[in-house]
Amino acid sequence: MDLDFIFNKLKTVLEKHSSGLDTFDEFVNSKAKVKKNSFHLYAKHETEIYGKKHKVFLAGIIKQKSYVGFYFSPIYSDPKEFILSEDLKHALHGKTCFYIKNTSLIDQVEDLLIKGKRLYNEKCWI
Repeated sequence: MDLDFIFNKLKTVLEKHSSGLDTFDEFVNSKAKVKKNSFHLYAKHETEIYGKKHKVFLAGIIKQKSYVGFYFSPIYSDPKEFILSEDLKHALHGKTCFYIKNTSLIDQVEDLLIKGKRLYNEKCWI
């Protein structure tokens, strides 16, 4: 599958759900030497969480060499809120990154994003 096609499909999903959020074409405060094609969703305001103020990161995508990484913070902060299909479990690498290698998971990624945004709204984090 063409990674540019997957990236653009995922970006469309993120843009669709970006209302009330700040969008960036690179990860805020990234120290990466090589800038990769990316798109990220952050809170518009700073929020104090555990004594520190910062803009909360909701989700983002980065085109990597052999996959598009979907980075999803709510699954780290509230893992019990998300029940993953076997395909999503297989795509999850680490705690918050899903390796998306085809378009079959895009609807499930959108479902995660909708639930994560609602959850962070309820916490007043975004």
